[in-house]
Amino acid sequence: MKICEGCSKQIKDFALVCCKCKKCYHARCLNINTAQLNKIKRCSNWTCPACPTKAVRHDDTPVKGGVEPEEDTSGSDAESDDRASNPRSCGALTPTIMVTDSHPADTNSLFNTISLQMSVLQNKMTTLETIKNELANIKTDIADIKNNISTRIDEMENRVLEVETKLATLSDLQNELITLKEKVNCMLENNIKNDQWVRRSNIQINGIPHKKDENLIKVIANLAEKCGYSLDPKTDIDFVTRVAVKNDVDSSYPKPIIVKLLSRYKKDDLLSCLRRLKDLKASDVGFPGNQNRVYINDHLSSYNKMLLQKAKLMAKEKKYSYCWVRNCTVMVRQNDNSKIIHITSEESLKKIV
Repeated sequence: MKICEGCSKQIKDFALVCCKCKKCYHARCLNINTAQLNKIKRCSNWTCPACPTKAVRHDDTPVKGGVEPEEDTSGSDAESDDRASNPRSCGALTPTIMVTDSHPADTNSLFNTISLQMSVLQNKMTTLETIKNELANIKTDIADIKNNISTRIDEMENRVLEVETKLATLSDLQNELITLKEKVNCMLENNIKNDQWVRRSNIQINGIPHKKDENLIKVIANLAEKCGYSLDPKTDIDFVTRVAVKNDVDSSYPKPIIVKLLSRYKKDDLLSCLRRLKDLKASDVGFPGNQNRVYINDHLSSYNKMLLQKAKLMAKEKKYSYCWVRNCTVMVRQNDNSKIIHITSEESLKKIV
């Protein structure tokens, strides 16, 4: 593949090859018309304008010259057409190269060299103009991208500011929520304590059969007499009633009896005496033939009943020997020598290990 030294493009047709430097050229890049090109094709020693010419002899020794070919005037029209159709030509003012057997004059050689360099420069200027246009397009694209990025950055800054504002608000709400949770927990704890406090003088009795027109005060009096406690129902008892058990699925089991004493100390003494009755049955308190077991305990709140059930399950799982209630407080103990654990909340259940 031959490359033109003038325009740096591939030569697909006839290539002018310099006999000295062996460089190749397009005929149009050297502003050579058709007639001149035909003459060059018949020569074997064509020299490009860029190569130095032979020094001129100053003696009278004759130099043998080549036979000049006849001038071909028929190519003038073709020459005009060739120049008109060739956008890379150097113009009408650029002199043409006359090829003879002898070397061209120094002035013509220099002029041709300048013409060649100007042609090369023109090609480079065309390339630079193309690059300039491409750079202008790139500059425009970069400006658009810059504006787009600037807009996106402004939007992002606004969003960040909005998020920071919301985070500040969220932080305030979170602190407020923590405060409210603390207040709610405090209220729940107080409610649990108050719920148990109103039951501080109550005793719950389970297993006493229910019968029509029953006298519960007489039942309590019989229990007190059975355990040897001196009780005056008129001055010691506030009220006695049966209560429904929450989620009670066994309707045949009698409802528990709740007795409230006017004095907490009386309640504690009576309960202590009643607990001494081991394996107490209904037949022992006026219900002949009824073998139902009778259980007597503090009247616990719903929350403390839940703690008692969980404490019993965990104590059984961890092989604790004791789980009981005293003064409305659930207690567990692993053995006779271990420390008593007071269960006052679900958190305290974790102490059973």
